[in-house]
Amino acid sequence: MDTLFHFIFSIIVGLAIGIHRKHRISVLVMLAFLSILVDIDHFLGLSSRGTFHNVFFVFFVPLTLFLVFYVYEERKSIKFQTYSLILLVMLTGHLVSDMLRGGVVKLFYPFSSVSYSFPEYTVVATSDFFSPVVSSDGLILLVYSFILFSAVFIEDFIYHFEKKHESFKKALSGVVKDLV
Repeated sequence: MDTLFHFIFSIIVGLAIGIHRKHRISVLVMLAFLSILVDIDHFLGLSSRGTFHNVFFVFFVPLTLFLVFYVYEERKSIKFQTYSLILLVMLTGHLVSDMLRGGVVKLFYPFSSVSYSFPEYTVVATSDFFSPVVSSDGLILLVYSFILFSAVFIEDFIYHFEKKHESFKKALSGVVKDLV
């Protein structure tokens, strides 16, 4: 997927799931911009889809930010913790969508240079006329949407975990109860 797709799709899904109701649009745009920073390896001539397109970068950066915000953010405010977890979701979606689009991603770079990707495929309605019912592009949008959709529950989870001082399990069940 190209960089512009990742940026625009993150904003579209963020708007669709209502992040803008609790946070400013500028926050959503900033998070979408940060989610495309993994593509910087393309522009710097580094190992393509390796240097930043790996689980270490995708998880380390947002989780480090989360821990910093957890330590320094007041207990009354959890917004920066929420932002860091939404960034984690967006970066994960970026990585998965690159793999689904037939691109190869070095998931465990620099420890391994093995590349991973999902095969492209198309399901057609009839063999007489090429009319795709399901294709790799549709699957990419579906998976990417589900990954970004999980951002809806992040703030609710943190609320139950931090504000109500509930255990991980209780916080998770609280989010599920709020859903239904």
